[in-house]
Formats: sequence, structure tokens, C-alpha cells
Amino acid sequence: MENKDDNVIQPNFRAEINTFIKHIEAQADIVPLVMKLLSVKRVQESKHVQKFIKENGLIEEGSLEDEDDNDPENSKSEKTVKLVIPPEKIKVFLELTDVVETTNLAYSLLPINFVVSFVSQYDSYLGGLIRTMFVAQPELLNYSEKNILFSELIKFTSINEAREFIVEKEVESVLRESHLKQFKWLENKLNIPLRKDLPSFSDFIEVTERRNLFVHCNGIVSRQYLEVCRENGVVNSEKNVIGEKLTAEPDYFSKCYEVLFEIGVKLGHVIWRKLRPDDLLEADVHLNEVCYQLLNKGHYTLAINLLKFATDTLRKHHDQEIVCVFTVNKALAYYLSDNREECTKVLNAHDWSATNDKFKLAIHILRENYESVLDTMRSIGDSNKHITKDSYREWPLFSKLRKRDDFKEVYKDIFKEDFIYLESKPNTLEDILSEMNKSNHEEKIQKVNKISNEVKKATPLKKATPVKKPRSA
Repeated sequence: MENKDDNVIQPNFRAEINTFIKHIEAQADIVPLVMKLLSVKRVQESKHVQKFIKENGLIEEGSLEDEDDNDPENSKSEKTVKLVIPPEKIKVFLELTDVVETTNLAYSLLPINFVVSFVSQYDSYLGGLIRTMFVAQPELLNYSEKNILFSELIKFTSINEAREFIVEKEVESVLRESHLKQFKWLENKLNIPLRKDLPSFSDFIEVTERRNLFVHCNGIVSRQYLEVCRENGVVNSEKNVIGEKLTAEPDYFSKCYEVLFEIGVKLGHVIWRKLRPDDLLEADVHLNEVCYQLLNKGHYTLAINLLKFATDTLRKHHDQEIVCVFTVNKALAYYLSDNREECTKVLNAHDWSATNDKFKLAIHILRENYESVLDTMRSIGDSNKHITKDSYREWPLFSKLRKRDDFKEVYKDIFKEDFIYLESKPNTLEDILSEMNKSNHEEKIQKVNKISNEVKKATPLKKATPVKKPRSA
């Protein structure tokens, strides 16, 4: 067997983290759009049923059509609706309500499927991190308990192939374990405490355990789920009972995204800095880029959690300037989320006396000392390499300042041109469908479902139909 090391793969933690972020964000961005589409589809299919009832059914008491969507009394009162449907129309009616039922099922299952997919993306990411760990520090494999049979060994043409085989067996072994055991394996392998100072770990465990329920138990709470949640301090887990069916409401879906994003980025950076200490500058710059993008997208809570990690948990940084950058951005995250008190605390806890104009401008903005802001802008002028025209247009630091007339006047004095800024807003499907979905049709949809169930119980027609025609694609 030859020792061929000509094409040595270099570890790239940045690429692993970025890929994970892109994948999880891609799913998070598309879910609201798909859910909105399904919501509109539910309303339209419900209207088809109502139209059929109006044209072919006899409503003896109550009315689906006469209710006022904008009348709060209607949404609270329970009306009894009785239908008399001609026998020859029942089959069509059941077909219409079956479509509604199928769409409702899709509406409830889709967020669950995306939660499962989120955790799957994390698992894939963890596998990539472990592989990168072994590339960065091959001696970690020395303590692997995985063995190669002689019959397998003779098939390899190089040491690299054998090493890759061991790595894959190690990765597969770790990924088969629970997420708690995966963290323990990493702590043991790297000799660092990963769960210390990680408040979101309990939420992470709940998300991953709920994912297991979705995949294996149709979301039904099990004894194992309750025990794992209790052992890891999951808040309010005692309210769940065995046999209860869990769902994935919009708030939970958002929580799932934020928890996995936070855990994934933090885990990647701790491992990166542990195994590649010479990459400290690149790691600091990368972490700041991630937080900056979160600020741009308005994910302030997530940005705060990662910036607190950058300033309070991480002990080593490339230089003091990057610490100042992290601190300003943390204060900015609080400021943009309208938490001025925490913003001020962050600023007061840091010594800014030796910082340059870039930081002084930021401090004045965050303290809303606008006269000082304008004076500092004039002092910086039009030739500063850090504060440029693009900075004023693009940085989230200036998001509120841009609306002030005095800022626009000073900008024009400095750059000899008008300040032109068009706030970008994604042309999402939500914008397109907003007018179609203003009314709340949930009550009507529920009533259609109720009527459908009553008709199915009352008529033997469905049972008497042995063969159901396949639906066209």
C-alpha cells in the first residue's frame, strides 16, 4: 500500500458553516410562501363546497353564505347547519370535501416536514464538521475504536483511502447516536465543554426529540421524549403528557430555525478555533459577517445571541478592533429591536476612549446624540476608506438615521450629491397574495369540514363504493 499524500485536502470550516446557513435559510425563506399558497388553496376549495351547497343543497337552519366575515359575533357564535342533499349529488359533494380535507392535511403536515428537514440539515452539517475535524487534526483518529478487517485493508491503494474509510465509519457511528450523545462525543474527542454557557441547548434537545416523534410516532408524545426533556431542563415539558400529539405551529417553526442556526454556528466556530488557532482572524471576520447579515435581515434576537457568544463566551480574538466591532453590532442589535436599555448597558461596559472616528460615529448614533453624529460625519468627510457613500446607504447602523432631513443635508454637503436610498423589499409571494387573503376564512373552512364529516357518517354511499377512481396527475 502506498502512502499517497499528493492531494491533501485542507480543512475548510468556513465553507461547512456557510453551506449549513444557506441550506437552513433557504428552507426558512420558502416555508411562509408555501404556507400562504396552501392557505389560499384552502379558502378557494372551501368556497367551491359552499357554492355547491348553495346551488344543490337545502339549508334548513343557519347559512354559510350569509355570515359576515367582519362581524366578530359571527366568529364566536355556533350555528347549526343542516343539509338535505339529493342522493345523486352526494358523491360529488364528498369528492369536493375530500379535496378540502386533503389540503387541510397538507397545511398541517408541511411545517412538520420542514422541522424534520431542518434537523436533517443539521445532521448533515454535523457529519461535515466531523470530517473537517479529522482533516484538520488527523491524530484524532488515533483514538478511534473503528477497525479495518484485513480483507478490507488489502482493497485500499493508499493510506488516504484507508483513513477515509475509518473517517466515514466514525461519522456514521456518531450520527446514529442521539443528539445529546453526539455532543458528549465531541466534548470527549476535543476535550472542551460544549454545553457550558449554552442556554439554548435545552431547546435544541427538545427540537431534535420532537423531530424523532414526528418521524417515528406521528408526533405522539412518548415516555422517552418526556424523560429526555426533563433530564435536559426543557422549559414547560412537564405540561406534556404521554399520548398527546405535538404539532409545529408558526411560532414553533421560527424557534426551530433560530435554535438550529444558533447551535450550528456556535458549534462550528468553537471547533474551528480549537483545531485551527492560526485561523483566528478569518474566524472572527466570518462570525462578524454572519451577524451582520442577520442584522440586515432583521433577525435581531438571533444576532444578539451570536454576538453575546462573540463577546462574552469566546475568550480569544485576533485584535481589539474586532472586539469593538462585535460590541457595536451587539449594541446595534438591541437598538434595532427597540431595547434601548440593553443597548446603553453594552455601550457603557466598554471603553471607547482609544477608538477611531468609525466607532465614535457608531456610539453617537446608538446614543442618539444627533448633533455629535453630524459633526463626526463632517469630520470623517468623503475620503475615509471605512465610511463611504455605500456605508451610509447599506449599513444597518444608519437605518434610522437615513430618515432624518439633517442627515441628508450633511450627506449632500460631504459628497456633493443628494442622498438617494430606496429601501429594498423582497417581492415575495406574500405581497402577491396579500389582497387575496385579507379575510379570515378559518371558521368557514372548519364548518365545511364539520358538514363533510357529518354527511360521511350519515350516508352509506361512500362505503358502498368498492373502487375509487384514481385522481389524474
